[in-house]
Amino acid sequence: MEIEVELGEGQPLWLWGSLLALALALLFLVVGRAFTATLPEPRVFTWQDWYVFKVRRQVLAEQRNLRRDYVRLYQAVESGDAIRVTVTAEELLARWEEGTAATVAQRQALRDAAQTALAWAQGRATQDEVWTALEKAQEVLDEPDAAAGSRTP
Repeated sequence: MEIEVELGEGQPLWLWGSLLALALALLFLVVGRAFTATLPEPRVFTWQDWYVFKVRRQVLAEQRNLRRDYVRLYQAVESGDAIRVTVTAEELLARWEEGTAATVAQRQALRDAAQTALAWAQGRATQDEVWTALEKAQEVLDEPDAAAGSRTP
């Protein structure tokens, strides 16, 4: 099998190679800036810096997911549908058994709210108790995060 490549007389090979190299360099520059972590002062990342960066990113993602699940539980309780509350609460209880050490209090607050909502759906708690547990969970989820260094979105 033979492949022939014909370059026109006015199109030298070095020109096409240079354009391809420039395009790749620009692509790598854009992608690199988007995915490169930064430190407050310019220096080379150490292994510990990378590990802290990775864990901080994991904590922030976990906090976003906890807030998302809080909203789901709140909406389920607000709907007044005991089956929806049961399904949502059981899903949250299973999902948030484990996580990072930085989110222990937040996970526990959401789990407590889910357990109270589940108890309400089973007729073992009042709706006022559920709203109180949800308010406590919201307070804990809205606390500034010392591990991430700032309040998270």
